[in-house]
Amino acid sequence: MDVYTQRRQKIVQYEQFINEKLKPDLKKVLDSRDKIYERISKYLVLQNNIKLVQENKINHMSTLINLASNFYVQSKVNDTSKIILCVGLDVYLEFTLEDAIEWITKKTETLTKEAEQYTQKSLDIKADLRIVSEGIFELMRLIQNKRNKNY
Repeated sequence: MDVYTQRRQKIVQYEQFINEKLKPDLKKVLDSRDKIYERISKYLVLQNNIKLVQENKINHMSTLINLASNFYVQSKVNDTSKIILCVGLDVYLEFTLEDAIEWITKKTETLTKEAEQYTQKSLDIKADLRIVSEGIFELMRLIQNKRNKNY
């Protein structure tokens, strides 16, 4: 097998590595990070709503509750001094509004750190993609130089 054929095979192997390993890994990492950002966003909306209730001194209110699949029912909240939050693993705890804000702040900080880890992983994968792509480009350049010398 000549050098030209070996280099072509290496290019194909590198392209397969990019398409079968690096790109799917990058997509998986970015999707995971996006899910975390969605959770952070929901917590921040909740935190803002709690602050709104506190600032406006709302003691009772009417609201719509999503039961599932965008099926809403009307409900009345007679006491807005406490809130029940899912703290994970389908465990729900009752919080005062102040404690809920504190818990949400800590939770969003934790989630932000987790998202930053995924961002770092994505940067590492992007760097690997760039290195492998540069390797492919270099092999193609060597093949082209060999062709030019043969003419």
